[in-house]
Amino acid sequence: MSYKIVIVDEAKLDFKEALNYYKDINPKLSRRFHQSFQESLKIIKEKPELFQIRFEDVRIKIFKTFPYLIHFTFIKK
Repeated sequence: MSYKIVIVDEAKLDFKEALNYYKDINPKLSRRFHQSFQESLKIIKEKPELFQIRFEDVRIKIFKTFPYLIHFTFIKK
């Protein structure tokens, strides 16, 4: 089953700030960060229950090569 992903405004801002940070260091690094983010969202969308619950109903997805976490909840409908 595939779930719909909704990204809150605060998370969008955090993502853009991180993307700009890596772009300032190296444009290739920025593209790798963006790709890692997209891959993480794809996995969450397909199998959100794979990730452990950390806070009440909030789960996390850890990036493999960047020091970032995606915090998310999901509702079965």
